[in-house]
Amino acid sequence: MSKVSVIGGGIGGLAVAIRMAARGYSVTLFEANEYLGGKMGQIQEQGFRFDTGPSLFTQPQLIEELISLCKKAPENYFSYRKLEESCRYFFEDQSVIIGHANQEQFAEEVANKTTVKPESIKKHLERMLADPRSKEFV
Repeated sequence: MSKVSVIGGGIGGLAVAIRMAARGYSVTLFEANEYLGGKMGQIQEQGFRFDTGPSLFTQPQLIEELISLCKKAPENYFSYRKLEESCRYFFEDQSVIIGHANQEQFAEEVANKTTVKPESIKKHLERMLADPRSKEFV
């Protein structure tokens, strides 16, 4: 069995480790912290829970893909429900953009509050859905 080392147990490192293990590699994961997850963490204090990193989850299909690579059923390990409004973006000029889950609504919202045309936003969102690793914005 071939061996591979992954440095960093953040979201990316964990995803790489899972992918490599699913391909049959013996994986050793090195992490400097006492916990895994990198920026994805939480603090629990006096009955409250606070996210210490990302708190917006926009691409659940990537988690489903990782679970499926391990020949497991994603619904047995991961559940979520899609909200009509994912988030709100607040800017220094007091403007607010509502992150609608519906692509048409989101494109119109951004277009109404910026100089970006709805068609450009829709194209970008379609590219992101087709290839979540794409960072290009036209």
